[in-house]
Amino acid sequence: MSVLVSMVNRKGQVTVSDASKLFDLDEERLNDFVKILMDNKILEVEYQASGEKILRKGEAIRSIIAADEIKKRVGEVLDRVDIEHKEGVKEVEGLLNAPKKKTEEVVQ
Repeated sequence: MSVLVSMVNRKGQVTVSDASKLFDLDEERLNDFVKILMDNKILEVEYQASGEKILRKGEAIRSIIAADEIKKRVGEVLDRVDIEHKEGVKEVEGLLNAPKKKTEEVVQ
């Protein structure tokens, strides 16, 4: 995703449909990544009257020019999201295993 952010940084704006074609991702999947980047103020989305979404630099990277710095910031965001995802998975697994533990206690 740092490539997408670097492209937006370089060009100033990129449409979601163009980015989708370039990365060979369906727009729905790309929008999932864009949402994460928007939540972290790395990208902003402007909606055109035609319904097209335009990606622009967000507040967190407006003053950043170096590709290395963009890559670093996007990496930090993705690391945080991965940690949050793993914690969510553990929580769900815990909930799923709770009835199993209760059942085992009752059987003994």
